[in-house]
Amino acid sequence: MKIIPERYRKNFENVFNWLSMRPCARKRGLGTRLPWDPDWIIESLSDSTIYMAYYTIAHRIKSSGLDKRLGEFAKRVIESKGTDSEALNAIMTFFDYILLGKGDPGNVAELFGTDREFIEDMRKEFDYWYPVDERHSGPDLIGSHLSFFVFHHVAIFPERHWPRSMTFNEYVIREGMKMSRSLGNVLPLPYVPKYYGTDLTRLYLASVTDLDTTLDWREDDVASTAGRLMRFWGGLVNDIIKEGKPSREIDIKHLSIVTQWLISKVNKTVRDSAIDMENENIRGYSLKAFFDMLSSVEKYLDVANAIGINRDEIRWVLWYVIERWVKLLQPVIPHMAEELWHRMGNNTFVSLEPWPEYDEALINDELDIALDLVEKAIDDVQEILRVTKIAPRAVHLYVGPSSEYYQVVNGAIRLINEGKTMGETIRAIVSNPEYRRMADRVANLVSKVIDGTIPRKIVSRDMELRVFRELSGYIKSRINTDVVVQDATNPTYDPSNKARSSLPGRPAIYVEAVK
Repeated sequence: MKIIPERYRKNFENVFNWLSMRPCARKRGLGTRLPWDPDWIIESLSDSTIYMAYYTIAHRIKSSGLDKRLGEFAKRVIESKGTDSEALNAIMTFFDYILLGKGDPGNVAELFGTDREFIEDMRKEFDYWYPVDERHSGPDLIGSHLSFFVFHHVAIFPERHWPRSMTFNEYVIREGMKMSRSLGNVLPLPYVPKYYGTDLTRLYLASVTDLDTTLDWREDDVASTAGRLMRFWGGLVNDIIKEGKPSREIDIKHLSIVTQWLISKVNKTVRDSAIDMENENIRGYSLKAFFDMLSSVEKYLDVANAIGINRDEIRWVLWYVIERWVKLLQPVIPHMAEELWHRMGNNTFVSLEPWPEYDEALINDELDIALDLVEKAIDDVQEILRVTKIAPRAVHLYVGPSSEYYQVVNGAIRLINEGKTMGETIRAIVSNPEYRRMADRVANLVSKVIDGTIPRKIVSRDMELRVFRELSGYIKSRINTDVVVQDATNPTYDPSNKARSSLPGRPAIYVEAVK
């Protein structure tokens, strides 16, 4: 059986060993007395752990009136203190067939005055819903209810009807303190959706903690989540819907690099969110599906507007995103997702739509790395301007040193990730005759990888140069001055010989001051 978090499996094993000495009946405490021996009380955990099997057929029993017939048989058993074998056998015959498939449905139908087909349908319904796919609870019940839940399913049902998984969450506290009536900080569940809204509550709970950590309800964090939810609703998705669905398709191959990045991002998010949901990593799913995608779409709009992407292309990709994004968010903000789905012109329920599909061919991790390199370069320029206090006329970025440098750095990253020391890495690289002539430069590059000057993830020289050139308008909008992207191997303007300092993933920077 799948147990999430997995560390609780040991708790079950310990409890199973301890419970081997526990009786199934006792002589004191609360509980149901044995009909044939009132001195004994049935261990409450022995008769309360397979009720979910009854839930699968309870509606049929009640609507058909069979509950009255079962009640009559049960009353006879109790009044006879277990000696009315006819009544007892009738109950056993009914549940043996419905829950275990034993016996003749015609005989059951005759005993209860109903149709054979109706009895067979009840058996089919039980078979449809069982086994329990997932039982969610608190770890404090492992020592009692949940262990009996396992025991009785194994004892009573065939293996195909045994529970498939159990998940657990830790306790909920508030503002760092345990909830207590004496402290006046209890948060009643009916109050939460009424005051905060159901979708906000779901999003906050899903994103704030993992299953195996304590959930600390903090008002500041709830307010922060609410702010992002309103940005999503009021300033983003509804605005996309108001612009309307694009009237024509666009060839993905001819899109700008930042549009390709957003397409890659949403496909990757769909893929990874599905994995998170399969593994009950609800926090990971909600962070990717809502918060990271929100940041990505907002960043896309900033970049697209700064570099002047055609509005038709922007409209097309934003609609491409929300067709998948709204489906992706349905489990965590179901009411908003349903409303948005209908505002998009759909007549179906998004909750009944299939999970969005992703296209692995459209996922390009290089684009993610490349845009991160641009953001790091912006941070470097802003830091230089802050420290030097120079009034800039233009900023020159020297991007893309020799291709050999990229080969050396990629080799160094691979070897370092394998656990090689700096010396071992340098020796391994210069053992290649191609790099022996540049041993000093290899040592310098390896040291810069180790100290973090060169990022541990880089892209090809051509990709890096292309991204910086395409996004130069965005860099300009961030640093508020003209930006010139130079090819480090062939700069057209380099008064301070900065190009030779350019590194893979780390452009050299020259600030041209106002004269």
